[in-house]
Amino acid sequence: MFDHDHVAVAARMSDDETLIEAHTDSPRPRAVLRPTLNAGAAPELRPGDDLDQVTIVADTPYGADYAVPAGDDLDICRSAGVVHPAVWPDLANDIMHKQLARGSWVHTRSIIRHHRSVAVGSKITVVPRVIERFFAHGERAIVDMHFMHNDDIVTSIEHEAIIDLSITD
Repeated sequence: MFDHDHVAVAARMSDDETLIEAHTDSPRPRAVLRPTLNAGAAPELRPGDDLDQVTIVADTPYGADYAVPAGDDLDICRSAGVVHPAVWPDLANDIMHKQLARGSWVHTRSIIRHHRSVAVGSKITVVPRVIERFFAHGERAIVDMHFMHNDDIVTSIEHEAIIDLSITD
């Protein structure tokens, strides 16, 4: 998707699956989401190279009102006093940018599992680990991340990005 693209989001439902699709003027969906009601237990961090852990307090700008500037006018998170779920991929992007990327970089995909809600004001520690590096249209990295509140994993993300565009195949 590009700046100023009109994006339409629609749900397609069948008896066994719901798909959320983001469309632009392209005939194919630009993004497809397959939500599940129960994310299950968090997967273990796979073997790899640990990055620096990051600790934040889940409050402004990383709180219930996180998505308001993007036009999210629903009061669900604010009325419940919980952190907006879009905070977690933003923090994952920040880790990729600050700890791995060399120059311009491109986020390519994520698998995000929300295991429980988090109260605004909670202290969250992100535990990131590079589990794979490879070359495909630049140097890529896949990073497992656990977002921890106390000893509980509240969100787990597998995040992939092209971290160095200067390296060609």
